[in-house]
Amino acid sequence: MERVVLERREFPDGLGYDVTACHPGATVADYLGAVDAFFERSIWTALRQGCNRTGWNACEGCPGCCRERIPLTVADAVRLALSLPDVAERAQSAGVVTAEDLLQAIEAFGHIHTRGRAVDITLRRTEDGWCGLFNHSTHRCHRHAFRPLVCRTYFCCPVSHRAEKLRQRLLNAGEDELVRRLLLSSKGAELTARGLRLSDYPPGPWSETAGLSLRFESEALLAPLLTGLNLAR
Repeated sequence: MERVVLERREFPDGLGYDVTACHPGATVADYLGAVDAFFERSIWTALRQGCNRTGWNACEGCPGCCRERIPLTVADAVRLALSLPDVAERAQSAGVVTAEDLLQAIEAFGHIHTRGRAVDITLRRTEDGWCGLFNHSTHRCHRHAFRPLVCRTYFCCPVSHRAEKLRQRLLNAGEDELVRRLLLSSKGAELTARGLRLSDYPPGPWSETAGLSLRFESEALLAPLLTGLNLAR
């Protein structure tokens, strides 16, 4: 039985999808798997190109999204950390990713912008506004296997209100948890000096009591994010 169910929907502005059910034990990995599987078995119009292609992986994409703000969640930082050979070797041996590993990933790929007690952690952009992971020669992400959750869950088609609400809650909670983890790292004193407070980022849906498992997305439950969406079954 599918633990997260996505279904096709016709909207006034075209064909899209809705999230229609979530098992109480569904995880972030179940949600991401459902998104992948849904687009794999669906026929979509290639992005604004007027020709039909089959499946998620066949989409050639367009570079428009790669100039947008790309927020990073704690799961994204885990994945990006594991793309770094030295971190991957150490993490595989220990079975967990540490706060220092997350910090190393952010220093390699991300940008931390603070304004008072507000903070935004995003993928770094080039001087002309492109995502730092965008390959201009291929029009592809050159670390596609490690791309952030916001990219993995986006397809340019209409979505229901609750499908978008779930996606946004997932991203927001994931970024908050990344901030919390960085405040607990060696960068914590610097971030505190900028005005951030650990008390503003209490443990939430993405939190764990110890290190971050290499199967983090398979262990983070969706249930805390489903309030008011009428998706639990």
